[in-house]
Amino acid sequence: MKRIGENIVLFEEHGQLVARITDPVMCKQALLLPGEKVQDTNGHVLMQMPWNEEACRILGNLGVDAAEAAPLVHNNKVLVEGKYQPMKHQLVTAAFITMNPRCYVLSDPRTGKTGSLVLAMDYLQKNRFVTGGFLIITTVTTMPGVWRDSIQAALPRAR
Repeated sequence: MKRIGENIVLFEEHGQLVARITDPVMCKQALLLPGEKVQDTNGHVLMQMPWNEEACRILGNLGVDAAEAAPLVHNNKVLVEGKYQPMKHQLVTAAFITMNPRCYVLSDPRTGKTGSLVLAMDYLQKNRFVTGGFLIITTVTTMPGVWRDSIQAALPRAR
């Protein structure tokens, strides 16, 4: 059992998570969703959900930041550039990418965006969420020295 932030408890061994919805408007929305839920004495809704990207996406839509609870954050085995353990913010960014099929990553320079995207691409392909390629919009000068090298180092079998 792991506590993630203020509102999520993760039960990895059972593949479940329990989240607390505190916003009164979102509580009403949460009660309309299928699944196990309970209303506590403060009017908050407790929801038990399977531990997957879809559940994290639903929680995000209900106002609960669930990026740190995403399976990618806890199950990642890929090293950034083939040699570095990913930093926590890189894993959270990669989880954001996996939970949002169409997104932009506009983080500041030198914050590990490339590594985050490589982690997300690997996770999405390994779990068959994506069977084709990815569109990366970047400058011509960074394609060989940044993108190709990062992908080849982290994922040597990638095409």
